[in-house]
Amino acid sequence: MDADGPKPVLVVDDDPTCCQVMAEMLAVGGFRAEWTTDAGSAVERVRGGGYALVVCDLQMPEMPGTELAAAIGTRYPGVPLLLVSAHPDARARADARALGLELLAKPFLAEVFLGTVRRLCAVAAERLTP
Repeated sequence: MDADGPKPVLVVDDDPTCCQVMAEMLAVGGFRAEWTTDAGSAVERVRGGGYALVVCDLQMPEMPGTELAAAIGTRYPGVPLLLVSAHPDARARADARALGLELLAKPFLAEVFLGTVRRLCAVAAERLTP
């Protein structure tokens, strides 16, 4: 926890409506959420501030979610990531597995999304606890 409370979750999706829906789910689940539709700025935001988790959509025009996740994971190891996709085909699942990341298929139930977010944040917090 930082001085302002728990770290927020960053949602990255090229569809602002999807960002808003996921941010609302997170708020209902007790998380602070921030979002952006720009994958490039997401990397800078992660650099600038600590996030409990970054949720990345797989299919974005300027940078695929797997590429964004790989960039964040390489530059900022330890930041937990979750991939989401409306089209989770076999290739997308294989790419997520290769990065060691989970992939949730949209649309998902709020309970499934929040349960996954809680679990990933808890695992990351355990790694940071001495």
